[in-house]
Order: sequence, then C-alpha cells, then structure tokens
Amino acid sequence: SWLGHMLVDMPGSSVLAPLTSSFVLSSVIVSWAYFRWRIFSIVPLAKDVVVKTMIDGLMVLDESDHVVEMNPTAQAIFAEWPDTLKAAVAAWPALAVFHGEGSASTLEVSPEVAGTPRFYHATQTPLRTSAGYRLGRGLIFKEVTTEKQQHARIVEQQKALPMLGERQ
Repeated sequence: SWLGHMLVDMPGSSVLAPLTSSFVLSSVIVSWAYFRWRIFSIVPLAKDVVVKTMIDGLMVLDESDHVVEMNPTAQAIFAEWPDTLKAAVAAWPALAVFHGEGSASTLEVSPEVAGTPRFYHATQTPLRTSAGYRLGRGLIFKEVTTEKQQHARIVEQQKALPMLGERQ
C-alpha cells in the first residue's frame, strides 16, 4: 500500500487507481504467504503442547549429536541439560550404545536420579526427511521403575510359594 501512496501523486494515476491496485496486490501476496507457510495452522501448537506435557522424556539431537531440544520430563531426568550426546553418555554410560549412526533401537538404563535408583527404557529413533536425509535423532526415555519393582515382588512371591507348600 506504500507503493500506492507514492503512485497517487504521479500524473495519470487516476486512470490506474494505484492505491486500490496496491491493496489488491498486497492482499494476494499476504494470502499466498498465509497458505504457503500455514501461519494459522494448529499443528505446530499441538506438537509443542504434546511434547511439553508428555510423560516420557524426549531429547532431540541434530546430525552432529548436539542436544537441540529436551522436554521438561527429560530435563528432570538429567540433572543439567547436556550439550551433546557425549555429555549425556558421561552421565549415563549405558547410552554409549546410541553413539554414531543407528537405526531405531531400545535399551534399558538404570541411573540414579536424585539419589534414587530409577529404570528407563531408552529408545532411539532416527529423524529423516521424506527424501531420506538424516536430520538427527530422537531419544525417548520411558520410566519403568514401578513395573520393575512389581516384577521383583512377583518373583519373590513365586520363590516363596514352594516354601509355603512344604510347610503345609
């Protein structure tokens, strides 16, 4: 529209109506930009809310294994935000399995968090473009401490069961 204001003062501008034309042109450009980059799409907001509120920890690494994002759960799991996967491996040596290129894989890690032993299933997922180019990877940490404790209780009860049968 600023171009239209400049053209209004030019001779012969009443024939072209530059102010109206510039408004139409700028509206077309803005509309194209909204649809092209989906500015009002709910998807980015939904992804952000889901990642921030998910129960599992999520760590996103770029192609150089630098930590680019961690959700609040992952930040609580790691006492401090590691800069790279190498720093995360220093905190949890079992994560060394995830070093280097890799396909989707899962392992169990059992670090101490705030002085309490915890158990996690750590899953690595490659992040690729639709053309197959590697962008990085995501590490998901699912806490399974309660399940491990329940399993240990069941094993203890199964061991005690034959002894009870002998007493009777």
